[in-house]
Amino acid sequence: MSAVRRALAACGALALALPGAPARAQSPAYERAPEAMRRILDAAPAPEVYGYANGAGISLVWPERVSSIALQSRPSLRLAGLRIDPRSNALRRAPTFSRIALQRIDAAAPFFALASTPARRLALLRVNARGTRAAIELIGDDGVRLMIADLGTRRTAVVPGLRLNPVLAEPFTWMPDGAHLLVHAALGGAPPVRASVPSGPVVEESSGGAAPERTHQDLLRDAGDEAAFEHYAASRLAYVDAATLRVAAFGPSAPIEQVRVAPDGRYLLIDVLHRPYRHDVSAAGFPRRTEIRDARGALVRVLADNGGTGALPGGAVADGPRNVKWRPNEPATLDWLDALDGGAPFAMFQARDAIESLAAPFRGAPREVVRSEKRLMTIVRVDGSPVELVADYDPATRERTTYALDASAPRAALRPLWTHRDGSRYDDPGLFASKRTANGEVVAYQAGGAVFLFGEGIAREGSRPFVDRLDLRTLERRRIFRSELQPLETPVAVLDAQGARLVLARSSRTEPMNVVVRDGARERALTAFADPAPELRGIVRRFVSYKRSDGVDCSFTLYLPPGYREGTKLPTLLWAYPREYANAGLAGQISDDAQSLWTPRGFAPLMALAGYAVLDDVATPVVGDPRTANDNYLRQVTDDAESAIREAVALGVTDPDRVAVGGYSYGAAMAANLLAHTQLFRAGIAMSGAYNRTLTPFGFQNETRTYWQAPQAYASLSAFDAADRIADPLLLIHGADDDNDGTFPMQSERMFAALRGNGRVARLVMLPHEEHEYAARESLETVVAEMVNWLDRFVKAAKPRPS
Repeated sequence: MSAVRRALAACGALALALPGAPARAQSPAYERAPEAMRRILDAAPAPEVYGYANGAGISLVWPERVSSIALQSRPSLRLAGLRIDPRSNALRRAPTFSRIALQRIDAAAPFFALASTPARRLALLRVNARGTRAAIELIGDDGVRLMIADLGTRRTAVVPGLRLNPVLAEPFTWMPDGAHLLVHAALGGAPPVRASVPSGPVVEESSGGAAPERTHQDLLRDAGDEAAFEHYAASRLAYVDAATLRVAAFGPSAPIEQVRVAPDGRYLLIDVLHRPYRHDVSAAGFPRRTEIRDARGALVRVLADNGGTGALPGGAVADGPRNVKWRPNEPATLDWLDALDGGAPFAMFQARDAIESLAAPFRGAPREVVRSEKRLMTIVRVDGSPVELVADYDPATRERTTYALDASAPRAALRPLWTHRDGSRYDDPGLFASKRTANGEVVAYQAGGAVFLFGEGIAREGSRPFVDRLDLRTLERRRIFRSELQPLETPVAVLDAQGARLVLARSSRTEPMNVVVRDGARERALTAFADPAPELRGIVRRFVSYKRSDGVDCSFTLYLPPGYREGTKLPTLLWAYPREYANAGLAGQISDDAQSLWTPRGFAPLMALAGYAVLDDVATPVVGDPRTANDNYLRQVTDDAESAIREAVALGVTDPDRVAVGGYSYGAAMAANLLAHTQLFRAGIAMSGAYNRTLTPFGFQNETRTYWQAPQAYASLSAFDAADRIADPLLLIHGADDDNDGTFPMQSERMFAALRGNGRVARLVMLPHEEHEYAARESLETVVAEMVNWLDRFVKAAKPRPS
């Protein structure tokens, strides 16, 4: 790259003059979008709503989805698949909130609220089980601090001298007494000094065993990286007295991945990462030791120690205990899943998995609770009950069966509840309503001998969220709540044993989300939020359903400009993301999602404000045997696009001579492929995609075959291979620091080079310091401006193609 181009890239989005393209002023600065779009980018998101203290109140958190380029430009370290801000010793993209608020169910307004400041960004919030105190994580330049709020007096205090370490795990949890916290304390001190002169080459060696690992980013490379990883990931455990703020550290320091406190508070279950650290996988695949320690840190027993999982074939699991957790109904009893077949997916065994249990003082052999012929995927513990909810999975049928199990019974049996097939939306049973116990564990909420399921209730006409009550003794399942289509009411919490009292998040096509308490026929509003983006209300939004040429049901959400006159044919943007389905029935499970007040979930709908019809979330099913579906990928995505355009033309909203295609990530690859293999479009927009599948040779998305097993499928999905066939202009946008496995920034850089080398019209915009999801306000506005400019140049002003 020339010195001039390096300077441009350092200042902002890189804009390249293209031979054969209309002239355009080049600027090193971030671009400005139209005013209406800027106001939408600045609109505050709706809060997320959670229950706390067993239904005593709700917590409201407003996610910070937009940052600044100054914050994004801070130096970060890339270690073991993590990106770490060395100034704060926190993850570079740690989830933060602009505001948090707590509100009691019996009150009409929040009684406690905090807002982020430039020096202190709000992060994790946890209220103790009694609802008397809250712990809040604060991320700042001087480290991650712990704030404790007394919810009775509403006084807050930052624990002096303590710096938390959230790199590997949530940095604190409440102890069962609700008066103390167990925290991960950062070690501090000077970071290790990397040698300026290497001591030798970096060497990797293969022993001959197959290790088909998918592509990963930011892996450890040498001893210097290993030392840096240990410095920033290691922590020491400590107790914090919430009243006096006194800190008492204990135990050894190590890269502690997770700590779980026994219900009686006397024991700790600790996962520790240890050497030798691997250079071919992220930290999640490092050697891990699972320890039982007493409350003062003394080692009681090593429950498991594996050498790191690394690459596992489909259907395989790590050998040894997994999904280890405390039983919530006993003082200190652990149970876990254990592979009886060594974790192998294909070996013939009468039983594949067992659930095993071990109680304090953790001596002797564990007790086998039950065996399963199929691989067990998860255990959900139930609050205050010996019943556990267990699911197995059959990869051949892609079916998941859920069972109830009385883990305390001497001859426990798996009692089937239901079977659900992957991708089946219309009969999804939902998820168990959860709560956080006094010791910080997330378990299924139980009241009156029953648990509850929250489901989306998706159907063709739209979602009707529901609550089902499941009796743990009889296994009778009864529906106790179902939303109407309008307004849309989504369950947040159950407040009594029969489910008559519910906390619901309510929204409609004309009203923003607000929270209400429903008690039988009575209800009471808890919040009164205003419309966050009134500028959007002029945009016309419609749900459109139609059939693909082979009869598969498809749909898209149509956005039209404010003041649109029926019958006016507009330039159109088709935006999509392909998805794989095992059969046409699953692919055809479409649903009207235009039930709540619209707020942007992407860039494409904003183009309606620039005079375009937008076909958003266009159904792009790829149907077939999951093992070979991609053999017909190009034919099916072409049919998907043709069918959507045909429907939009029939509706009278689309000018077929002025259509663009776009997509993000896997959708970006689709957009480039459609430009290469069809004549449906006048231009394309591809964001953060992967265009050369030889760079992801061990699988991608749901493709499990390797490049060498299915070279033709990999070639057909590689737009790079067909770059010379792309005749229409393509705008490529990519985060220069993309952290997603498979979508390395090189993908867009090489694709642009291929287009330029073949004399095609293209533009490459590399967004400085952005990852797979763009965050900086300056970057977001530049993306919107680039899209409008590109569409105006090559679509809105396009002349009809010669017949």
